[in-house]
Amino acid sequence: MLLSSITIFCLSLTPPLEQSQLIVNGKNALPGEYVTIREAVDASFSGDEILIKGITHNGTAIGYSEQQYLTGILGEVFPITIDHALTLKPYDPGKPVLV
Repeated sequence: MLLSSITIFCLSLTPPLEQSQLIVNGKNALPGEYVTIREAVDASFSGDEILIKGITHNGTAIGYSEQQYLTGILGEVFPITIDHALTLKPYDPGKPVLV
């Protein structure tokens, strides 16, 4: 009697993850948005894009590091260390963002 064995290899090919866009909107953050850049960085994966909206206090543009002093909402602490590839840019390219 001749015994033969057949080995079947199954590969599960996972498609590459799609790039996500995370939005930082300071004190005006809506559900699904982030209050700080650091929160968005911590929630991101390599290849993601972080869009940063400018924030204001009483109609004056303020930086994310000033947010705590003027609004009571925790502000950024710089520098922010990022250990994976990301793109950070203004949400509205026509409006500068103070960080």
